[in-house]
Amino acid sequence: MKISAEMLAEGLSKSFTINVVGPLSMLPTIGSLLLVGPDTVWQDGKTYLVESPGVDQVPATHIDSVVLIVGAFPEVLPGRFQSALIFDEETTLFEVHNRIQDIFAEYNMWEAEIHRMLSGGSDVQSMLDISAGHFGNPLILFDSNYKVIASSKGYSADERMAPVFDCLRLPFLMRSNQDDAYRGGHRGSNQAGHARALYINDMRAYSVSYMQQAFTYQLVLVELDKGLSASDVFLLEHLAEFVYLAIGFVPGYIQAESGLQSTLKLCVSGELTSTTSITKRLARYGWLPTHQYVCLKFAFEIHEQRNRTLRFKEERFTETLGEHSVFEHGDSIVAFVNLDLHDGGDNGFEGILMSYLQDNLAKAGMSNRFTGFEDLDLYYRQAELALSYGQRLNPYLDLFRFAGIVKPHLLACCTNKLPAHMVCSPGLIALQRHDAEHGTCLYRTLQVFIKCRFSYANSAKELFIHRSTFMHRLQRIKKVSGIDVMNTDELWHILLSFELLEYELP
Repeated sequence: MKISAEMLAEGLSKSFTINVVGPLSMLPTIGSLLLVGPDTVWQDGKTYLVESPGVDQVPATHIDSVVLIVGAFPEVLPGRFQSALIFDEETTLFEVHNRIQDIFAEYNMWEAEIHRMLSGGSDVQSMLDISAGHFGNPLILFDSNYKVIASSKGYSADERMAPVFDCLRLPFLMRSNQDDAYRGGHRGSNQAGHARALYINDMRAYSVSYMQQAFTYQLVLVELDKGLSASDVFLLEHLAEFVYLAIGFVPGYIQAESGLQSTLKLCVSGELTSTTSITKRLARYGWLPTHQYVCLKFAFEIHEQRNRTLRFKEERFTETLGEHSVFEHGDSIVAFVNLDLHDGGDNGFEGILMSYLQDNLAKAGMSNRFTGFEDLDLYYRQAELALSYGQRLNPYLDLFRFAGIVKPHLLACCTNKLPAHMVCSPGLIALQRHDAEHGTCLYRTLQVFIKCRFSYANSAKELFIHRSTFMHRLQRIKKVSGIDVMNTDELWHILLSFELLEYELP
């Protein structure tokens, strides 16, 4: 993780007496330091560490970089850099170098822990708790109604924080600090998602606001135990990016869903079954029974479904395909897409869908396309079955259509209570047993005969045997199995039995 010159100076000042010359940048650009030697080539945008430099180690012109100076030095040296950190002459290069590595390690460990928590499904509360120490001040996450969703521990009982936690008075206590030196964060001012300076009941604060769909959140850092610095802005914005991803982890905090989402969710769960009622509700959003629809169910390749949060992935899908009904259901995401309202048309929709699946390491089951609202729950079931069978039978694909898994589904239905050998034609089972005992291939012969549409010549050719040999086998088949393939009432069972015996699902 890169840090700013201000963050570096603050960390070093805890261990050493340092004199700062020139303005310290708050931009997070420092990822490593360069040790100055005889052959150093001075460049802009670098951070140099030098011990007791001589006159020959002073750059000839001004360098837009930071220099850390240990020991005696030529007086002209600090003025040749944008900013300089000068250490007491008793300080050693070894001590400074080790402390710098510790500072980088502290921030790297913090960022790594946030990553780990996000991937592991931890909630926002835990993220704020481990982050508070780096800020030295309380962190609070608010919703659009100024309700506290989460706050760093240790401050909830602090009387100084009472105005900040008062959701009824807070809007009247918060005001922008127009005169604050910081304007809009290191990535530009007046952009959504970047920090702005505030006063809350005369306490300084920084706030990062952002939206997820129609919901607004604010992550606020309040100046309580430690003075705020410009680098706090960068850290707050950095933390806000993770909080944005993890907002779905907030325990007990459920956002309201749109009417379109809630209606279809009730249909999927079986709680809303009246076609008349469903039609009236969906008509409010321009969804008509004459439109063409498709249902999707998603799964993500990372088994921890809440990696980067389902809610975040739900929003990514909405951003990619437009305003359709996308919602969390169980441990996954379900989407109903109105193809008539999709700007890209049918082909455009599937192309965008495939790109979404690949970009988000996701897989999806897709129902047949349909009109009308009589069987919404069953089309969800189609998407669910497509995803389940598809992941098992063709795991290398990303999109599984129900039409592509109908056959294995039907075969599975035939054997969901009894195994294949108990519902198949007894004659085929007898042929399998005879082949195993006598080393014959009567089962395969009958299968080829049916495949070749009862052509003696074509069957013999495919089996690489003489026609008379083939005719002899047919006689043996009838004697061993009792099967009469010319009996159409028996043929359907024979065909199904071949499929079941060769495609039996676990």
